[in-house]
Amino acid sequence: MFEAMDRSVRGFGDWGLPRLAFVGIVLLFTGIGDEYPADGPALWYQKQVLGIPLHYLVFAFAVALLLPYVTARPPFRVLPALRATHLGLWTLLTWVTVIIALGRGLVGAVSEPFVDWRNFVVLAITAMITARWLAQQPWRGLVVTDLAIAYGVVATFYLVFWLFGGGRELYDVRVPLFNGHRLALVGFGTLVGADAWLAGRQSFTRIYSAALGWTAVAGALLILLSFRRSVWGFLVAGLVVAAYRAVRMKRLRLSRAMTVGVGLVAVIGALSLTYGAESWSGRIESLLPSADNEYSNTNRDHFNDLRDAFAAVAEQPVFGVGIGTLYKTNLISDWKVESFDVHNAFLHVWLKFGLLGLITFVGFHVALIRSLFKLDRVATVGAGGAAAFLLAEQVINLIQTWPYAVMQLTIHRGVVLAVLLVHYGYLADPTALATTSRRAALISRR
Repeated sequence: MFEAMDRSVRGFGDWGLPRLAFVGIVLLFTGIGDEYPADGPALWYQKQVLGIPLHYLVFAFAVALLLPYVTARPPFRVLPALRATHLGLWTLLTWVTVIIALGRGLVGAVSEPFVDWRNFVVLAITAMITARWLAQQPWRGLVVTDLAIAYGVVATFYLVFWLFGGGRELYDVRVPLFNGHRLALVGFGTLVGADAWLAGRQSFTRIYSAALGWTAVAGALLILLSFRRSVWGFLVAGLVVAAYRAVRMKRLRLSRAMTVGVGLVAVIGALSLTYGAESWSGRIESLLPSADNEYSNTNRDHFNDLRDAFAAVAEQPVFGVGIGTLYKTNLISDWKVESFDVHNAFLHVWLKFGLLGLITFVGFHVALIRSLFKLDRVATVGAGGAAAFLLAEQVINLIQTWPYAVMQLTIHRGVVLAVLLVHYGYLADPTALATTSRRAALISRR
């Protein structure tokens, strides 16, 4: 019954105000900007009130406005959903780790005791409120693909803006977008669009399927034009996973997958002519640790960043140095004299939360990715692309900073987690569907 409800909505025809409003709210809170200004004065959302970034206060205000309406909905059973997704233990360990780390930070009177973990609260609130809302919506099976298409529209906007002279200069090359978290969200749209189009386009209307295909193309093109090496790696890793899944599910022949690969190489060749072969080849060459050109001038300090962090971990391998703590950087020459985070998410969580934190971080994401891959076959096309996104993210986490430092990406992860919890919650507790449907009908008559 639950699966049939999801399959009854297959495109744009049953859009409706709630569906449009949901996508709009998610876009607003995931696209608001970076927490810290890179250049120039802070923008309005980067200012602080009593030491709290303003956009956290905006988030809290929005939650307060939505809470009365959400709590009026029928209840959603979270614990059965967490057990069904095998996330229950890892969620418990996460909060145990956070409490221990926060206690150490407060006792040690560190300067920033809330920075490393505060987005876990954002994740939990977003997931719970979103799950409670989605549990009542007949279009819940399209949430992931709806969001992907929305990010595809964002990618299209940046591409058009770039074509008409917009963007920013990077190494004397004009790129359409370099903002890390926005590129990550576009990457989500790209992988979900590619995965859903390759593996499940028969489940959608023609227009919706075409929108997913364009989302994949526009997002991939924007990422290639971004000139950002780590996001290139993310794109390649994610598309390999999506193509492998499609071949394995017999939705894509291996020969066709190779054709797509050849086409991608042709696009890269065309881009090299756009940027200039020297700029393009130099940026690719800078991926090598031994590279020595203008595009690789930060490679040595990034490597030394890892060495400094390993030295700090060696001093406290079990408990870590603690949250909100700075540590000395003895090997970095031109970048910083002390550091708050590491360009390796796994090393960062070990450094700040200790060995238990590292085990929990890895275990939680493994369970989350596995559950999303299984969900794709059960309830909603698009979850496999979300899993590919998270899997690709773990690959670039080897050279990326702590992902839960960015509130916008955390809100996005909360929405994805909510989709997972809703579907597995009903599978774990089949009686809940009939109960909540009856209660929702009663509420709608008031």
